[in-house]
Amino acid sequence: MISVRLSFVAVMTMAIAGCAAGDHTGPVAAKPATVNALIIANLTGTAGVALPSAPTFTVADAAGNSLSGIAVTVTVTAGGGALAGSPTTSAKGATPVGTWTLGKTAGLNTITVTVAGLTPVDIMATGTAGAPAALTVSSGNNQSAFAGTSLALPAVLKVADQFGNAVATSSVVFTVSAGGGSLSGSRTVVADANGSVTAPLWKLGNLAIPQALSAASGVLSVSVLAAVATSFYPSLRFFGPPVDPSIQDSFTRAVQRAQGMITGALELIDVRNLDVAANCGVTGIAPLTETVSDVIIFATVKPIDGVGKILGSSGPCYIRNPSNLPVVGVMTFDVADFQGLVNDGRLDEVVLHEMQHVFGFGTLWSRFGLIVNAATPLTAYTGMQGILGCQASGGGAGICLPAIPLENLGGSGTRDGHWRRAIFGNELMTGFVGPVGFQMPLSAMTIGALGDMGYIVNTSVNDSFTTGSALALSLQQLRSAQGLDPSEMSDLPLPPVATISRSGKITRIQKQ
Repeated sequence: MISVRLSFVAVMTMAIAGCAAGDHTGPVAAKPATVNALIIANLTGTAGVALPSAPTFTVADAAGNSLSGIAVTVTVTAGGGALAGSPTTSAKGATPVGTWTLGKTAGLNTITVTVAGLTPVDIMATGTAGAPAALTVSSGNNQSAFAGTSLALPAVLKVADQFGNAVATSSVVFTVSAGGGSLSGSRTVVADANGSVTAPLWKLGNLAIPQALSAASGVLSVSVLAAVATSFYPSLRFFGPPVDPSIQDSFTRAVQRAQGMITGALELIDVRNLDVAANCGVTGIAPLTETVSDVIIFATVKPIDGVGKILGSSGPCYIRNPSNLPVVGVMTFDVADFQGLVNDGRLDEVVLHEMQHVFGFGTLWSRFGLIVNAATPLTAYTGMQGILGCQASGGGAGICLPAIPLENLGGSGTRDGHWRRAIFGNELMTGFVGPVGFQMPLSAMTIGALGDMGYIVNTSVNDSFTTGSALALSLQQLRSAQGLDPSEMSDLPLPPVATISRSGKITRIQKQ
């Protein structure tokens, strides 16, 4: 009987145990059903910089309850940014994505939150440009144009942040920083949505020297460079006593101005043992053996006859055959007169005046048949380009047509080789030095006269000049009444001594 009872108890115990094993009323782990990003509308940040606060997401069950401890993966999927400290499991409530540094390129950035078995969720942010950090030239740099003309294309600049993203609305201020050119229109330009800034129209200066346009935006700056187009390269060479650097600078500027107004190269000439000392008075210089591309200008400043008499002499010594354009020219000045010109600021204009005679202005006209009635009161110039330049300066019939009146007063170095001062006042190529304080403008008429001899010229470098205006005549009468008439240049012309063919054959010119 006892054994039966034990068996019953055992059976009951097993039955109770079996019932306990099948009981489902205890806690069951919730299953994730959704991943939700807590979206911030128009989330933006600076490109290449971490967002100030991290976006968040939740993992929830079917009833919408947030779940913690769920395995998650958070990765950058667009924009090229980076994540630091991103979670591997969800938190109870909002889960931060970690430190999100946006990509360096402005635009859309995306991170993706993934939970196994669920549709991934994207979180997006827009990277915007940072503070201006660079000002660069996008296009229009290193152009060339003739002196006194505008560049074909405007310079275009870009304002960008440290990563090269365009920065809009930045103001850029333009100034001409080298070359003496000018700008048309507003000097201050605001960058557009692409960070682009178009410079105002830039007209180059009159000298064939490096040209530069400076652009500045805050502490940022950049230079746009340009060059004066020319194929004319005179060779300036000093001889005789050492020349003061301040005087040398005036000769150099005259050459640079000449390169602006004469743009075409002259025929190459081969010279062999050309004795410039004996035939041109260029003392101390050995005979030349070289190929002359344009013209060699020898210059010296030395004592001649004291103040106020002979200023100097200038002209071509050797000229080309058959073009009659110079190969070698000489300029000699009296140092006593030059010091006064240095002191009163007229030296540049006087040197440029004399250099025109080296190029043939007044000294070679007879070889081109450009003078009528020479050595008479009716002496006049007949070259058509000079006449057109005279008309462009406001002169009409009786002044520019049928011929331009030449100087009929003064010494042999003044008459027939200059414009008539009574009509053209202080124009650079009249035969008289203008009074202190009055400009001696280089007119289109003078540049045109070089064109009449066969030079390729650029009249865009002419100075402002009006022929025969009432104001000019009134000023001339006033200066005369005050004893301020200009003094005669007293520049003795140097006639050419010989022609040289391209191969170097020298033919002496018979004196007339």
